[in-house]
Amino acid sequence: MIRHFLLSILLLLSASVLAAGTQQSASPRNVGFYYGNEAPIGSLYAYDWLVLQADQTSNARLDLLNQGQTRPIVYLSAGEMARSHQAAKSLQSDW
Repeated sequence: MIRHFLLSILLLLSASVLAAGTQQSASPRNVGFYYGNEAPIGSLYAYDWLVLQADQTSNARLDLLNQGQTRPIVYLSAGEMARSHQAAKSLQSDW
């Protein structure tokens, strides 16, 4: 079940990236990676694209990033997960 969920997320992300590529033809000059909780929004405006973990970002924060013309992109890993992540408890031990 988790495999199907991850595949669905990956397909949706791919479609989102393709759709976003048609809206903005210029390549990003600055790409940032932020995996913490709520960073000062002004610091994150420095990036054209910002890679975030979905479970550590609120909808209000995403709205603010969009207003600052910083495109948020979700980080998704099919090969790793922190033990502290909320979904880690539902994984089978052999994963």
